[in-house]
Amino acid sequence: VVRYREQHEASIPTANDIDQWRAQAEEEGYQQGLVRAQQETSELQQQLLQLIDFFEHPLQALNEDIEHQLTQLAVTLAQQLVRRELKVEAGEIIGLIRDSVQLLPGMQRNISIALHPEDAQLVRNALSIDTSDEEHNWKLVEDPMITRGGCEINAPPSAINATLENRLSELAASVLGGEREQD
Repeated sequence: VVRYREQHEASIPTANDIDQWRAQAEEEGYQQGLVRAQQETSELQQQLLQLIDFFEHPLQALNEDIEHQLTQLAVTLAQQLVRRELKVEAGEIIGLIRDSVQLLPGMQRNISIALHPEDAQLVRNALSIDTSDEEHNWKLVEDPMITRGGCEINAPPSAINATLENRLSELAASVLGGEREQD
């Protein structure tokens, strides 16, 4: 009987034993939950970083594309406005020629001014120049390859490209910080 009692008393947990087991189980559960929460947090953090990266790079490329398209639109609009303005104000081409010739070094002789044929006629009419007039130290040369509103000044060894395309390209390059020159 004593032996029976010792065996049963030893196998019956006390309240203190139960409290320790419960505390131990709670601690183990807490640690397992903490590890799982850290893993899930890390996974969510990685997903969030990937999502941020996904949205950041396409927007950057999209911004660059939009900037390029807006610049192209501005250049096209400028070309159209300049062409329209030349039809209204022929004096613009004369001002361009004067400004370009002033860029030449020193007193240049034998200056050749290449213009679109319509612009050359406007200049002749505005300045009352006859094609056979040799009193000037410059001559007008008609070049249909030059877009209206531009000119090329040649005074060897100097040359100035004041074509509409070149001026607009320089304008676009200054707006884009030099990127346009590579196009």
